[in-house]
Amino acid sequence: MTEGPTSRNDSSETPSVDDTSSSAHSLAELRQQLSALRLEVDELRLESSKADAPWYRQAPVLISIIALLLSTVTSLYAINLTDKQSDVASRAELGQLIQRLTALPKENTDLTAKYANDPGRSAYLGGLINEENLVLAQQAADVIGRIPDQASATEYLTVANALERSENYSRSLELVDDALQIDTDPTTREGLLRLKGQVLFKRGDATLGRAALNEALGVWPSQPAWQQARGNAFTELLWSGLEARAGQCQEAETHLSRAQAQAKRLDPDSAIGIQVARSVDAANIRCK
Repeated sequence: MTEGPTSRNDSSETPSVDDTSSSAHSLAELRQQLSALRLEVDELRLESSKADAPWYRQAPVLISIIALLLSTVTSLYAINLTDKQSDVASRAELGQLIQRLTALPKENTDLTAKYANDPGRSAYLGGLINEENLVLAQQAADVIGRIPDQASATEYLTVANALERSENYSRSLELVDDALQIDTDPTTREGLLRLKGQVLFKRGDATLGRAALNEALGVWPSQPAWQQARGNAFTELLWSGLEARAGQCQEAETHLSRAQAQAKRLDPDSAIGIQVARSVDAANIRCK
């Protein structure tokens, strides 16, 4: 029996549990020492109030205050170091999760082709891949939540796409909306808006989905004409398919025509022109 793919994790690339526990234990000890020194300073101050000399002229009190300051600085440094180590570990974990998430669609395609004559086996293995995709995508979203300012918009998009594939639409939209607040390149922004439109259509929010797709058409105003045509052709093509699945046949035909018009703006002999033309020609809009 063929087993489904499982998540891979190289423990050598991230701090071990023992390392994390050791750091936490050391930090706890520093905090205990800090508390003890504070109590000692308070006691010395109390004793100095009964002595002839003021407390700030008494050597034991000054030594304890200096020790307290040093301990405070050391404790703050340890806390900062622990936070940085945690961030590094989270970045490494996110990279591993994204690498696996990007491999799953190809594995699913390969299995579908391999077991084309065995629908039962194909469906079973596809289900396992979907389960792994959902679990890993949720883990990746959790990691991004821990280091939101250190994840790129492209990483947000990759994880949001994985969540959409497993029909976790709400969390996918959350990641998309967060990523749209990040200053990024037009290609990534276009991808985020396309995904947002797609998810909204699937959720039944066609009006909001159209608004997102229309916004995607406007990310190329200052870019070369060929980039505008390529990007808008694929957006219109996606839009056409979504309208067809929603039963809006006239809208589907309109956006397919617009995709064809964008494709004609490209050099037909260029690699981009050929790619876009093939994609548009292959579109098979079925609408009821």
